[in-house]
Amino acid sequence: MDQKSIIAASSAHLRSGHHHEKLLADKGLFPIGQSIGFLNGSAEVQVKFEDPKGRLILAGDAKIEQIKDTYCLRLPKEKFESTVQSLRSSDYVFVVFEGSPDRATIILCFYQGAGATFETLERENPALRLTTCDLPPTAVTVVDVPSVRNALYALLAKNQPNLFSLSARRFLSTPHILTHLFAHVMSLASNDNAGYISTLRIIADELRSLLKSRIKKIEKNHNKLWSTFYGEKVSFLDGGVSRIVGLPGTEPIGIRVGIYAVTPGERDLEKREAWNLRSYVIGDVINDRTMIVDQNYRTDAKRLQEAARYILEPLCALLYADSIEGQSARLLLLHGPLQNPFVIYDEQDPSYIPGVSKDFLASVGISEDSVRAEVAEIPKDAGGRLLWNGCIPIYLYIMKRLWRAKIPIAGVVERASSTSFARTVIDSLVQEGTIPLSTGKKLQARILRYEIGDELLFGCILEEGEYLLPLELRKNYVRRGHDRWKPVIEQFPNPVATMVKCSATNFPYRVEMPSAPGPIELENEMSLLYHMSLLLPNYAFPVGIDIADKYVRIPDWLSKGISERLTAGILKKILETGDKRMLMQVRRLLALSPRDFFFRPRA
Repeated sequence: MDQKSIIAASSAHLRSGHHHEKLLADKGLFPIGQSIGFLNGSAEVQVKFEDPKGRLILAGDAKIEQIKDTYCLRLPKEKFESTVQSLRSSDYVFVVFEGSPDRATIILCFYQGAGATFETLERENPALRLTTCDLPPTAVTVVDVPSVRNALYALLAKNQPNLFSLSARRFLSTPHILTHLFAHVMSLASNDNAGYISTLRIIADELRSLLKSRIKKIEKNHNKLWSTFYGEKVSFLDGGVSRIVGLPGTEPIGIRVGIYAVTPGERDLEKREAWNLRSYVIGDVINDRTMIVDQNYRTDAKRLQEAARYILEPLCALLYADSIEGQSARLLLLHGPLQNPFVIYDEQDPSYIPGVSKDFLASVGISEDSVRAEVAEIPKDAGGRLLWNGCIPIYLYIMKRLWRAKIPIAGVVERASSTSFARTVIDSLVQEGTIPLSTGKKLQARILRYEIGDELLFGCILEEGEYLLPLELRKNYVRRGHDRWKPVIEQFPNPVATMVKCSATNFPYRVEMPSAPGPIELENEMSLLYHMSLLLPNYAFPVGIDIADKYVRIPDWLSKGISERLTAGILKKILETGDKRMLMQVRRLLALSPRDFFFRPRA
């Protein structure tokens, strides 16, 4: 974790001296003494302090300079003036260094009448013997006794929690977060390991300061929340896949999409909860291979499964929203993104995904005319046939319809490990002129270099019960698609997204919506998500989605039972033919398991 060191200085001493006045007045340098703790002289630092009015000041572009035998901080003019004002109105300054030798945070704690601080420290820890450490300082004291340093640090953090980012510290110290953190650090270059946590905290501090006006706090009040949604149906959707476990090497072939709905306050158990389940076979949904023109192609089985699930889940959400049952819902929550990146699921290299079955589309009320009415510039194949039932136009059709759904819909992403939202936030700060383009590029470069995912970064930025005002989040980039599909990809609507942190010791999650609701409805929806995430201990995720997830998940015992019946049926058919050679081959195949040597990679 971060290294720490503390310097205690008399403000009168820093204001005096043979060159200090000149430094303060002419060069804009703030002296901090003859030591900078564990830091390198060229270390990249950010400085945090509170001005005389108690406002948090953050200088992310500070530098360390040495004049004669004194180390000084060079700060931007307006922030330097605030430090001078704070210095003049204080008796003591504590300079706290946190981080790594190359990248750290310097916290300036200005205290007026700090004698009480030292009395408190000595009263709570009589064995410290502060006078032997030159505390209170007569000039500048490097606090290098570990017990004294730790006790002083704890007291300073208790008195000025905003300066010490205690929420982020608690989040990063949680065992399961710490395990994730160290596992991630091991995947980075060795030179980046030491500075990872320091960089993470510096970026989090800087972004929290910049996003202060966009961060909203949710009131923790279960009675108020549930009275707001009393008698209002809330629905949850999730999907699951299955395969025949008795046939080794087979890919998932079935998809189930389940919807669980609950009405808070309803006492009649028959009316309180409702269940809806749709089952599909992938081969019945995506099977039009006539649009694949390459002769020697092989469909990517994983991409085929993804395409089917990505299409079926929002399609079921659309069908539910259009139904009589769905129209009575106050909100429908999907487990996962509201929109997925979908540019790779076409009939060309390398995925070779077939088109969606026209018979299946007809069964759910989707025709060529309806698709063409929503999607423009659909390409044609070499024979002039319009590829209207390709996966991309069908997915786009569903997205456009979903954007006009009759009920509010949102996608809840449990593990937001990508950096997409952080990059969107930084871009928005640049566009509105809050930070210059150079600062935005610098922040994004650090995030990419250290692979700091959204869940970890915003876990440090946000405190419990906080969320960000939604921002538009682009999912499907035209440049990533094949040329003939680019005009279609360009038509994808962009969702808006936010991050919500429901527990001080758990990852936040991302929420995606077709558009940002009004302030009151947004507050109600975020409050609902927050309070639902508190219903189970140590879960910090909407409990209704967990119920839907368990509902659609196909248990092993069920897959095994289906496999046994299928195996028996195959053997029965072979026995009826009387072909001994075929019987022998099938028996050998069924005797294998997915972990057999037969299925291991060849050298």
